[in-house]
Amino acid sequence: MTQVSQRNILTGLPDETLFIKTLKHLIRLSEKEGDNLAILHLRINRIDEISRVNGRPTRDAMLRCLGKRLAAHDVKALAVGHLSQTHFGAVIPLDSLSDLFDVITPITNKLSRPVKMKELTIRPDIDVGISLSPLDGVTPETLLERASIALDGPKSHAGLHVFSHSAEKAALRRHTIEQHLETALRSSQLIKRYQPLVATDGSRIVGFEALARWQDEELGRVSPGEFVPVAEKNARLSKLLTEWSLNAVCRERPQWPFRPYDPPLRIAVNIPPGQFYEKGFVSYVLRTLDEHRLAPDRLTLELTEKSVLANVDKAIHTMREFRRHNITLALDDFGTGYSSLSHLKDLPMDTLKIDKSFIDDLTYDSRSANMIDGIIRIAHGLDLQVVAEGVEHEAQRKLLQEMGCDVVQGYLFSRPLLTKDALELLKRWPQAS
Repeated sequence: MTQVSQRNILTGLPDETLFIKTLKHLIRLSEKEGDNLAILHLRINRIDEISRVNGRPTRDAMLRCLGKRLAAHDVKALAVGHLSQTHFGAVIPLDSLSDLFDVITPITNKLSRPVKMKELTIRPDIDVGISLSPLDGVTPETLLERASIALDGPKSHAGLHVFSHSAEKAALRRHTIEQHLETALRSSQLIKRYQPLVATDGSRIVGFEALARWQDEELGRVSPGEFVPVAEKNARLSKLLTEWSLNAVCRERPQWPFRPYDPPLRIAVNIPPGQFYEKGFVSYVLRTLDEHRLAPDRLTLELTEKSVLANVDKAIHTMREFRRHNITLALDDFGTGYSSLSHLKDLPMDTLKIDKSFIDDLTYDSRSANMIDGIIRIAHGLDLQVVAEGVEHEAQRKLLQEMGCDVVQGYLFSRPLLTKDALELLKRWPQAS
């Protein structure tokens, strides 16, 4: 009888069956010794996107590299496995549960380092779910399931997802969101609200950011922080959400009033990385604008720092195509992803948006203030406009004005508004007409 291999053909690592057998043995040993084990369930995100953009050989090379990194001696894993195409597993010994983050964080940092392949560099996007033995279970199946459940729960310290019963509830909610979202998008249950972008001196509104809102009969209010990540991890939902967003903005296209000598007032739309890198996306956006007779210079596409850096070369090429058609580009949530100062000079961006987490500390933390001041100076040196997100207090606005920040966005001026209310605000604004 031919023996069936229990190793992944791509990486040579144990498959799920062999990994579970090994984990069962390790659990028995740890029970005898009274030791703790951390079971890691690693999910490699955007694999389909990497395959579409760069080809299957590049995808496979990256997975092989990650497998080698995980199995390396310095990781000190008791067992590793390649559980499915996009999932790895590992068992890490812990002297104490209090050591969890100190032990696991260096491993995730190592796995997240850029992978260089010939002239191409890709930064892996990895989520790590963790369960603990014996705290969270004493069977391999339970521990792996709970590490997997943790992936869909909130992040803990250092960006890791640690299992808890609240995470189990969050995973159930996430599953329900995924089931309901497609219907909501196809039946226009979501609505667009518009938050104004205001010149830092308060003199005028220079644009609006379009934000999605969703009220579901069963789930209640579902925040973008819940449904957007769900959509981004599902290629079909990501495409539907992007198409809905663009069409909603264009369809609602009120004739936003502005003074004749002002530049066109722009509407900003957030674009998930999966769609930005999709073949034909530039053509789709231009076709949508044309169908709704909306001029390209009225649209800004917002991209996250993390998504741009996932594939810098491809991002630059696509950005240049959009700018050639007078569509502006903004780098959103700057400072929350990987450091990208070294890439800023190469990215054909128009606007840099400083994340709210920096603005929150602005008035009482000198280091945050110095950092924001430095970011503004660098951005202006690269001829980029700077937007500060999450401005809620007049003291923040004054400091940002002194630093030379161009535009502010936040509750100080307005919450996100329905279209008619946004238009009313624009009409009432001082010097708006």
